[in-house]
Amino acid sequence: GLIHGRNLDYDSYGTFDQHPVMLYFLPNAPSEQAYMSVTSTGIHTAGITAMNESGIVLTLHQAMVDETTRHGPPVLGVTERVVRQARTLEEAAQLIQASRFAGAWRIIVSSVNEGTAATFEVSARGVERISMTANALVETNHAMTESMRRREFSLSFQYFEDTRLRRRALESKLSTIARPGVQDVLDLVSGTTSEGVERTHHGIPAKMNNIQSVIFDGAAGLVWM
Repeated sequence: GLIHGRNLDYDSYGTFDQHPVMLYFLPNAPSEQAYMSVTSTGIHTAGITAMNESGIVLTLHQAMVDETTRHGPPVLGVTERVVRQARTLEEAAQLIQASRFAGAWRIIVSSVNEGTAATFEVSARGVERISMTANALVETNHAMTESMRRREFSLSFQYFEDTRLRRRALESKLSTIARPGVQDVLDLVSGTTSEGVERTHHGIPAKMNNIQSVIFDGAAGLVWM
């Protein structure tokens, strides 16, 4: 079945490493469903790394894009509504595309039961969708759609170069595995070397100072952290 793996690798000063938490939500409203979140003590929203009972997995990723506004809801309110309500990938897409966003983000949604996934690049300008092709969707921390790339920024050229090399390294390694299992995906997202492929700065993770890797095996109903 479909496996969704992600790294949460950013400057949160060890908080996620030291205080990991799994939260389970059981809403009373008939239109909503049970869902869970992999998070940290003190972060009670489920809009960063989550999965619901319909097999919809949602992960939120930072986008370095200067397309913002002072108007619009916090992104975690939008993403939590998606994982609380969506039962299919198209329902998730409709909720995201109908929302306004104050800042720029990349929302990756997969549907275990449908065996497919999509990336939604969102900003104050609007929403762009990248659908999964073939058997995999691989993303790192750079904008892919033309409208987002025009406003992308970084403190150094190395960021642009490294994030694209990391993406190509993931795609290259993934292409050698006929049917990836949980351990394969874990090895891919957490690998700190990139021998045999284009050399990235330090392997696949964006930063080495603080990493939370999560693997959703929806068919087995298991979450690995």
